[in-house]
Amino acid sequence: MPADISVTGFDNIATARFVYPTLTTVGQPFVQMAARAVSEVVAIIEGGAAKPGKIAFPTEFIIRNSTGPAPRPS
Repeated sequence: MPADISVTGFDNIATARFVYPTLTTVGQPFVQMAARAVSEVVAIIEGGAAKPGKIAFPTEFIIRNSTGPAPRPS
């Protein structure tokens, strides 16, 4: 239970909202990520070079019932 321990997942899998307690998780924009990956691969196939560097996508912290407030110091 969240009063004893908090659990957080990543990827916002479909079952996260159906388990008990519902799982707090981090969601990612999979469609945007896949579109960017395909775009990069197509550019390389068409003769372009791979672009070095990082690509960042926004994430969403989805608070559900598997986490509770942090305990207050005594």
